[in-house]
Amino acid sequence: MLAAEWQRAQTGELPESWDPTIPNFDDGKPRATRAASGQVLNAIAAKLPELIGGSAGLAPSNNSIIKSSHDFQKGRYDGRNLRFGVRQHTMAAILSGMALHKGYTGTQG
Repeated sequence: MLAAEWQRAQTGELPESWDPTIPNFDDGKPRATRAASGQVLNAIAAKLPELIGGSAGLAPSNNSIIKSSHDFQKGRYDGRNLRFGVRQHTMAAILSGMALHKGYTGTQG
């Protein structure tokens, strides 16, 4: 199972039926962009285990936390939330390296 997920992520393929749970917001109700973004992020994260989120210090207010996971930190390397603090240049460098590596999709808030 893990090998198949790794291979899929490395080739850039999406799993079958990954998108039906993505909210479409066709109800006409106004909502903050950051709230909609957080809902979409978490819907996609449920289907893409390689998706990792992160923020430069504003994760709670910009809704960039993957709610089904915890923070990536010392001793907990399976976390899907990166807390960059106020180090935007470091954040860009880390996510650029992840993108070049392939198999991981980083989002930043």
